[in-house]
Amino acid sequence: MSAQPVAKARHVFIPVDGSPDSERAFNWFIANMRRDSDIVRVFHIPEPVSLPLFTLTEGVNAPFKNWEVKLQERRKKVTDLEDHYSYKLTSNKVAPTSNVYVSQSEVTGKENLAQEICQEADKFEADMIIMASTGWGGVKKKLLKGGSVANFVVQMALLPVMLVPTAKNEMRMQERRASIRRDSNCSN
Repeated sequence: MSAQPVAKARHVFIPVDGSPDSERAFNWFIANMRRDSDIVRVFHIPEPVSLPLFTLTEGVNAPFKNWEVKLQERRKKVTDLEDHYSYKLTSNKVAPTSNVYVSQSEVTGKENLAQEICQEADKFEADMIIMASTGWGGVKKKLLKGGSVANFVVQMALLPVMLVPTAKNEMRMQERRASIRRDSNCSN
């Protein structure tokens, strides 16, 4: 009897933005595709902080107090997201070499976001990218007219990309399948 070949560790790259859709993509991977040997990198690009140049209360003086508050809020969001996904990796017993990585780049615009995702996936030597088909909310959503970050990642990536549908689209798919089953039962 010959020994079973040892599966090569897959490098799985999962970009997240803090939206329920990106969380769904992560959870879908864990529930449906995860292997014990997988090495996962959860990747996040923080939204740029919009800092006002002046306020009515500060006049022409720079509103440093407002800036500090906004920067602290951003740091807290990023830290909470890192902690959340680090916990999820650990609690799902994903390989200890897996990690959460936060980009230090100030990136805006769908093509730039997609390019950053693809470049970081390449640096990680990813075998695949798994991400939400939509998401990337807030300021990013306003910048994405004419296509989504996910669509641009699919076009730019030189490796397989799996898009996980939104919960809303999942419900629509289940309704469509139920309709098809009803129609096929009626014709029998």
